[in-house]
Amino acid sequence: MHVLELKGLLAAKMMRAQELKIDAQLEIVEPIETISMYKVELCQIVGILLDNAIEASEGQPGAFMKVAFVKNENTVTLLVQNSLPENMPEIHQMFEKGFSTKGENRGLGLSIVRGILNKNPSVVLDTQVLEGEAFMQGLVIRQ
Repeated sequence: MHVLELKGLLAAKMMRAQELKIDAQLEIVEPIETISMYKVELCQIVGILLDNAIEASEGQPGAFMKVAFVKNENTVTLLVQNSLPENMPEIHQMFEKGFSTKGENRGLGLSIVRGILNKNPSVVLDTQVLEGEAFMQGLVIRQ
C-alpha cells in the first residue's frame, strides 16, 4: 500500500483488532500506488468500515476480520469481512442515521458513508451476509 494516509490507518486498525484478540488479516495482492478518490473521504469510509468490523467481532467466539485490497485494470476494491454479531440487524437498518445495536448517541458511521457515496458516483459499496457465517462489505472504486 503506497497511499500513505491509508497505510497508517490500516496499520492502526489492524493493531487495534489484534489487541482485542480478533484474528485480523490483511491482504494486498498487488502494489497500490494511487486510489482515485479524495483521500479524506477515502480514509473516512475505510475507518468506519474497519471500526464497524472490529466492534461487531469484539468478544465473539472465534472473532475474525479479513481485509483485502484487489487492484484490477479499472478498479480498486476493498473487501472487509468479519464475524457476524449475535444481534445482526437487517442491512437496510444499518444505513439509517442514528441506528445502532451498541446504545445511544451512536449509529452515524454508515449514514456518513452513504453521504460520501452519494457524492461519488464512481464509488460503490456492496453489503451482504455470507451464508450466515460472515458479514462483508465491498467498496469498489473506479480508477
